[in-house]
Amino acid sequence: MLDRSQIDQEQVVKALDLVNQFAYGHRHAMLLPSERHDRLTLYKLVNLVRFLDLLPDVAVYEVGYRCPEQLCSYHQSLKVSIQRAYRRGIDRASLRIAEQAHERLWQVQQAVTHFYDGLS
Repeated sequence: MLDRSQIDQEQVVKALDLVNQFAYGHRHAMLLPSERHDRLTLYKLVNLVRFLDLLPDVAVYEVGYRCPEQLCSYHQSLKVSIQRAYRRGIDRASLRIAEQAHERLWQVQQAVTHFYDGLS
């Protein structure tokens, strides 16, 4: 889980923006379709964190329950993007924040999956 005493929302947004920049650069036309999808999905996640204040648990779970497929897409795209950004030399502090956000997203995805499995 994110320790909110050490990381604020703006740090998470900056870290995810950096991951996106390091992972995909500025030549978006040269990306493969799957890379474009991951870049755009991560961009959407950054906007959600920025504009909907997704760090509080209630808001995160609310979005997860409404659209679990999108939550899974965020998780997969962030996972791939973090790996690409690491290979391209992102700084450790931003990488650590992005990994913590990824871990939190995974925990929410697991909770949502468990909830829907309980309904069936």
